Amino acid sequence: MTDNFDGQLLNDVNLWLNTNGDKFIYIYGGNDTWSASAVPTNDNVDSEWFILKGKHHGNARIRSMTST
Repeated sequence: MTDNFDGQLLNDVNLWLNTNGDKFIYIYGGNDTWSASAVPTNDNVDSEWFILKGKHHGNARIRSMTST
């Protein structure tokens, strides 16, 4: 690869999610270290965030969700 990574695309995506990212469902596992870089909850967009207790990125799925 000849281009250097500068992170601008990631910054642009994060900005867009925080201002225009409506109708998203964010599902994270409570035992997942990747959740440290999760999209933070935000009152400016109409989205839902779920952190599934005892799950990680391999099994934090809609089908893994419970009512509690």
